[in-house]
Amino acid sequence: MTIAEYTQSLRSKLEELEQNFFPLLLAAETYKAEASDRIWDKGLNSDNQSMISVSPYSTKPLYINPDRLPRKAGSDIGKRGKPIESSYFSGGYNQMKAEVGRPVAELIGTLRSDFVSTQFVVSGLKLQISVTKDESAGKVAGLQKKYGRIFYPTEQELKTMSEVIAFETAQFLNA
Repeated sequence: MTIAEYTQSLRSKLEELEQNFFPLLLAAETYKAEASDRIWDKGLNSDNQSMISVSPYSTKPLYINPDRLPRKAGSDIGKRGKPIESSYFSGGYNQMKAEVGRPVAELIGTLRSDFVSTQFVVSGLKLQISVTKDESAGKVAGLQKKYGRIFYPTEQELKTMSEVIAFETAQFLNA
C-alpha cells in the first residue's frame, strides 16, 4: 500500500466515523452496564453517595391496617398492651420499613427495565440517551429530585467511556 492509498483509506475511515461514531455507542453500552451496577446493586447516585436511608423515617408510633402490608409485620398488641386489629409499630414508619424490608434499590427498581432498554442515538460525534417510555421520564425526574443526580456518569464511568472510545477508534483506524 502506498502512502497515498493509506492516506485515502484513513480519510474514508474518518468520514465514516464522522457519520456514525460507533466507538461512542460502545462506550455508552459500557456506561449502561457500570451505571446499572452502581445504581441497583450498590445503591449509589452519580456522586457515589448512598441512596439507601437518605433521610431517616419517622419514629412516631404508627398503626397500619395489616391488609396494606405485603407480609405480616408489627405487633397485634397496641401501645396499651391490648390486642388490636391493626399492626402496631412502636418505632413508627422507620420500624415498619425495616420489618417490611423495602430498600431504596427495590423502590427505584421499577426503572431498571426502562434503563436497560434505553435508546442510544449517535449522530456524528453526539450521543443522545433517552428512556423509552414517557412515564419513565417523570420517574427519573422525581428520583433525581429526591436522591440527587442518579443517571449521570460518575468520573470513573466517564474515564472508562473515554478509554473505550480511544481503544475502539484506534482498532478501527488500524484495521
